[in-house]
Amino acid sequence: SGYSRATVAAYDADTMLPIGLRGQQVLEADDGVASFVDLNVINSAKRVMLRFSSPSLFPATWGPFEVTTGPGAYAVFAVELYGAQPGKVFAIQPTVKLTDAAGNDVTTDS
Repeated sequence: SGYSRATVAAYDADTMLPIGLRGQQVLEADDGVASFVDLNVINSAKRVMLRFSSPSLFPATWGPFEVTTGPGAYAVFAVELYGAQPGKVFAIQPTVKLTDAAGNDVTTDS
């Protein structure tokens, strides 16, 4: 019985580069059990691997698994407008994109 710190990190399964992960990524494990319940991948990687580690244990990986975006939740500026002058076209035109609740780009209109 006891507590130890457990950590999770996300990687693109194809490149093994770290990718963004939102949610509680470090917590105390109770008797070797850690429950990461609020994680969201916040990157465009489609195949993801998770790596779990703790100072007292060997690291473990899970995956790869496929990640799909959720339904559109937010319209955000992909390119901010710039150079507004009365009666003139913007020097840089704004661009808006649709993202899901985790911040991933939504590219379909299902």
